[in-house]
This record gives sequence, C-alpha cells and structure tokens, in this order.
Amino acid sequence: MAEKLRVCMVGLEFGGTFISSLAAHPDVAGLGVCDLNLSTLRGVGDRFSIPHENRHASLEAVLDSGAYDAVVLFTPIPDHAAQVIAVMEAHLHCACAVPMATTVEDLRRISEVRRQTGRTYMMMETSLYTPEFLMVQDLYRAGEFGELQFLRGVWHCNLENHPRYWHGLPPMHYITHPLAPMLKLAGRKVAKVACYGSGAMRKSLQEVYQNPYPVETAIFQLGSEAVSAKVKPQGDAGRPLAVEVTSIVIETALQNKETFDLWGTKQSFTWATFYDDKHAFIRIWPAREGGPKSSYNTVFRFEAPNDVDRLPQAMRKLGPGSPQAHLVHEFVRACIEGRESEIDVDEASAYTEPGLLAHQAAMSGR
Repeated sequence: MAEKLRVCMVGLEFGGTFISSLAAHPDVAGLGVCDLNLSTLRGVGDRFSIPHENRHASLEAVLDSGAYDAVVLFTPIPDHAAQVIAVMEAHLHCACAVPMATTVEDLRRISEVRRQTGRTYMMMETSLYTPEFLMVQDLYRAGEFGELQFLRGVWHCNLENHPRYWHGLPPMHYITHPLAPMLKLAGRKVAKVACYGSGAMRKSLQEVYQNPYPVETAIFQLGSEAVSAKVKPQGDAGRPLAVEVTSIVIETALQNKETFDLWGTKQSFTWATFYDDKHAFIRIWPAREGGPKSSYNTVFRFEAPNDVDRLPQAMRKLGPGSPQAHLVHEFVRACIEGRESEIDVDEASAYTEPGLLAHQAAMSGR
C-alpha cells in the first residue's frame, strides 16, 4: 500500500474545479498539470505553484515522464476511451470525466484493460456525491421511502457556446448525471429501453454527430441484475420498476438541471424546480377510518444538509456541496489502498451504456 499519491490533472479548463481538491488532499504528495493550451497551463501552474517540470503540454509527455502514479482526465468526450486505455496501459491509475465512452465496444475495451492491468479506474460522476444524493441514499437504505415505485431524472445544459465537440451531442450520450443516482439507489441494471427524439436542431449543429435531436426522452425498464458486485438491488429485485430520463442539449429554454426525483410507497423526494427553490419530501400517511377519501400527504420543504464531515479535515475548507472533493478523496484513497473505486468499470458501464443504446433506439424510431 502506497502512503502518498503523485497525480497529474489533464484538461484544465473543464477540470478546473477539481484542482483545488487535489491540491488540498492530504494524501497527494505531488501534483502535475497538463493542457494543450499553453496560456491555460501557465495560469493554472502559477496559481497552484506547480513546478515547471510538472507542467506538460500533452498526455504523451505525462505518460513518458515517469513522475506520476495516477492521471485524472478532463478532456473532450471523444478522447475518453483512447486516453483512459493509454493511461492504464502505462500502468497508471486513471480517473476520467463522464461519460466513460461513446460506444459499447469502447466500454468493453476499457473494462478489459482495467482487468489486465489491475490499475484503479474511476468515472468522476458528480451526481453520486451531491449532498442531495448522499442524503436520499442514506434515508432510502434506512427504509424511509419504502419500496421504489418510479424514478425520473433530467439533464439540461445549453451547449451553444461550448467547444465544437459538444455541438449536436446526442442527448442520451450524456445522461449519467441523472441516471447514475437512480440506478445506484435501485441497485439494478437497465434491461430494456425505449427512446424518442424530439424537436429539431439547425443543420450546422448536426455535422459532428449526425444527430438531429436537441431533446431525447427515454423509459428504461430495470431488470433484476445487480449494477455491480458493490451495488446490489435494494428491496424486491423482481418488482417492476421504470426509470424515465429526459436530456436536453441546446435550443430549448430551460434552466440548467442535473436532477432526479424518487417516488416511494411511504415517501417521495422531488428536486427543487429552480435554483432558489427548496427540495421537498412528500409523506403519505395510512388511511384512517372516517378520514378523507384521497390519500393524506404532507409536504416538507428543505435544503440539503452540510456534508463536509465525510471529508478529511484538510479538505473541509472547500465547503459543503462539493462533489468534486468527495470524488477526489475516493479516487485517491482507492489508489493508495490498492482497491476498486466506488465507481469502477462495471458500475461506470452500467450508467453509460443505457444512454448509448437509448440514442440508437431514438435514431431507429424505436
């Protein structure tokens, strides 16, 4: 077991919010940075006092340096699979932004390389470490929601001013934010999907992916198979359960969202509609003789609790509501302890593959 970890962050604009967490982690002994944009590389390097020998202009330079135990990738989506494989084949641990890959074949390749090399892999899914998810997960495991009846998630981000590789992105290729927390709660893999595209994008946005849809909505039928060896079905695995996800990428007026709602037999959770709203629990009470014919429900509105006590003392200054800090902490500790991460290849595949298949269904009209 290693005592400290040497880590290089690759992709500093998209991954910028993670650098503070790496710099603050008590078990990170050395930090390197890498970006193709030399101005960005210089600015971040200066801000965090990174030695010049630990500033790199390419992933190849990082892998050739021999200076690191692990690499964290926040690079363009089309590059994820090839870069993850390159990192692990260099016998380094690897964390990577979502999605894990954009084809089912690449999901399989990453899984195989992970098993061949024995390196730690982690998909950096922020939605699994929000205060809201951690709270709902604790309450669900404690039986507060009863049995799951239905789950619904939404991801929306206007990608208009994003780099070109985001333009026309198939909406279902980027649904791990809403889908991952719902599958982790249920502990069950997707067995079947129906998906439909909606609306239309201007032609210039369809050039990269040949995707015509700004909106895709899918219904996923969950089977009885466990998400992974670590994430197993909660409650009755044979109970019918559907999950709905809508993903919206552009040309649609809606506040940015990465949310999920949960309906249970005893209690439900609904995410705040707008940023200045509060989340809500809806509690159903047993029918009583002589009471109203309709169900008696109580609504409790609340803000998500502070979650910094789950972090090392040195990282708590980053503040509550920092999924980035939780993800970095889990990845660093998994590498040091020589174990699988909490979002290893099996779990990451279970959260990514349904979206890839859903887009195929939408394009085929099924």
